[in-house]
Amino acid sequence: MNKTKSVCDPIAIIGSACRFPGKVIDLDSYWQLLSAGKCAIKTIPDSRWVQEDIYSCEPQAGKSYAAKAGLLESVDRFDADFLR
Repeated sequence: MNKTKSVCDPIAIIGSACRFPGKVIDLDSYWQLLSAGKCAIKTIPDSRWVQEDIYSCEPQAGKSYAAKAGLLESVDRFDADFLR
């Protein structure tokens, strides 16, 4: 019987990047958030949009009924052209 030997070449992870809600700025702070059991979901600030224009606690109102979200900090600094 001919056994096929499985060959697993080692790999190296040389970098990573992430964007997560809250004060998570890198993978270490993401792990700290998770291991501490913390939540990055927060009340949507008025600086994002006028709440009364788009929010209603009644789902039938045809508006958003979520007043909290996981929001990225400094979203205006995202460089979309970099990903093209």
